[in-house]
Amino acid sequence: MQFVDKAFARRLESAEEMPQVYLAPLYQKQRPEIGAESKAVCGGHTIFAGLGSPVGRAVGLGLDRPFTAEALDEVEAFYRSHAAPSQVDLTPVHDPATFEMFKERGYGIAELNNVLWRPLGREEDFLGSGSASIRVVGIVGAQLGNLAPHLNLGYAARSAETENDAFLTTVGFDALVTPWATMAAELITEWQVGESKITLPGPIEFVTPFHRVKTSRLSA
Repeated sequence: MQFVDKAFARRLESAEEMPQVYLAPLYQKQRPEIGAESKAVCGGHTIFAGLGSPVGRAVGLGLDRPFTAEALDEVEAFYRSHAAPSQVDLTPVHDPATFEMFKERGYGIAELNNVLWRPLGREEDFLGSGSASIRVVGIVGAQLGNLAPHLNLGYAARSAETENDAFLTTVGFDALVTPWATMAAELITEWQVGESKITLPGPIEFVTPFHRVKTSRLSA
């Protein structure tokens, strides 16, 4: 955690927070019976998107200011008004007093998420992965009554040392089954060009719990 401070943690939390905030007004228009709502609290937002929904927690609170007992009261009142459990995202950079406050109120850990980070590519030439990949795809479609087939043909050109170019083919259809239901299916394929650029390691020898040798294989 040496390179992560509260300002950086707040930026990471916003990636979880803002999509939920934008979802609330969308639900208010399209599914008003849910009673979706978002509210700014303690530098972050509380979000409700329906009972049992995987979306809808208090995110980003207490990172640019102290997480006070009054703020937690407001969070709990928000979820109580929706007859929903109070769920709050905390990070390792929150103050110890914040964790103690949640402990005293009987909160427990529901899940633990990690964000892994490493630099990739070369910033000066905008190659985020250190290589370039270009896809060119042509699409042909038709309408045959209630059936709409389509064919996608393309080519992927890659400059990475360990990735091959490939021909791309997708075949699929959409079929209107009833006025309220559509069936769709696709077969997506990628055909490698040339010999594989991946170099497999040699045989791996295991000595415990018993001696055995495993040879690497490359499946087409």
